[in-house]
Amino acid sequence: MVGALNKLPVAASGMLFFGDPATFGSIFAILVGFFAGVLYAVAKNNQKWAETREQTDTILPLSARMVVRIRRAFE
Repeated sequence: MVGALNKLPVAASGMLFFGDPATFGSIFAILVGFFAGVLYAVAKNNQKWAETREQTDTILPLSARMVVRIRRAFE
């Protein structure tokens, strides 16, 4: 997605510095691209957070004392 987002400033600078016409369609396309990039980043962060949450739900934290007791129980 970063590869697509780097084209937005190029398009905007083309309108500002090189005299390309700033039509409603071109400005709207840049805004849609920007918001799509933000939405994608938020979705990826939520997905990563959910995967991390699933992994930590399966791991039970144990104190060192509890680990020793469990080992002794299986000896």
